[in-house]
Amino acid sequence: MRGAGFDERLEAAIKIVREVLGEEPEWASQTELLTIRNWYAIRNEIAHGDPPTQLFDVPPVIYLADAIGTALERVLGAIQS
Repeated sequence: MRGAGFDERLEAAIKIVREVLGEEPEWASQTELLTIRNWYAIRNEIAHGDPPTQLFDVPPVIYLADAIGTALERVLGAIQS
């Protein structure tokens, strides 16, 4: 997946949560995915040396990162048990 684009990796993560946990991730709604994709675009600009071109509300991103991290922990727990 290293060579895959961000959207492809994101869709793979959603599919893994669905298949392993048997549920839709809370962070996979269209609204939440738009927030994730917008944040990634801004982060990507900055990571490649460009100045940020827009402001972004950070607390929702932290909430979503926490929710994704929790899903990862649950998937790993399910796989390891």
